[in-house]
Amino acid sequence: RRCAAGVCCSQGGSRGGGSILTAGGFDFSTEQASAGCESISVSELLAGAPCVNVLPRLQRARACPGLVASPEAVLAIGGGSSMFLAADTFSSVEVLPNHVADGWGWKAGCCLLKPRCAAGACASAAGQVFVVGGYGGCEHYEDTVEWADANSAEGLLRGWSFAPAMSTKRAGCAACCGPDGRVWALGGGYDESASLDSI
Repeated sequence: RRCAAGVCCSQGGSRGGGSILTAGGFDFSTEQASAGCESISVSELLAGAPCVNVLPRLQRARACPGLVASPEAVLAIGGGSSMFLAADTFSSVEVLPNHVADGWGWKAGCCLLKPRCAAGACASAAGQVFVVGGYGGCEHYEDTVEWADANSAEGLLRGWSFAPAMSTKRAGCAACCGPDGRVWALGGGYDESASLDSI
């Protein structure tokens, strides 16, 4: 039971293969962030016989993390201690390699340049990961954008760089990489009451 979890599709998820992955979130029954992670096979889901697989737990419980699958790994990005204004916000990133081996689990990755909770996150076909907007804590909302090369372990080690900022601050927005090569940020808000219908 949780809401505000990170969700993404692994490679092949849009073509009926791969898996839907979820990590972190917030459990209102315990009023705590979650470190739990699960996956569901897309092909089993389409066949009407979904089976939930338990994945290694995050090192840190995260509400509203960004979750992105790249060719090299799954990244759990930022998040916070809860979904509310007084929450601590995280710049830390965890990485789960796609290849299962001894000691398989989430490892610390390069930290973001800014803490971000409820940021939009997406990956391009080339394996670049983008993180857009988010809540930075202390009633501060971000219009900044960061990116990293997640196509290889070496790229992940190089860490994050700033990309051009958005024209509007957004937390809770959806983000995707379009076929035109551009990153699209949709909706979100810049305070607790305003919701945006802009792109």
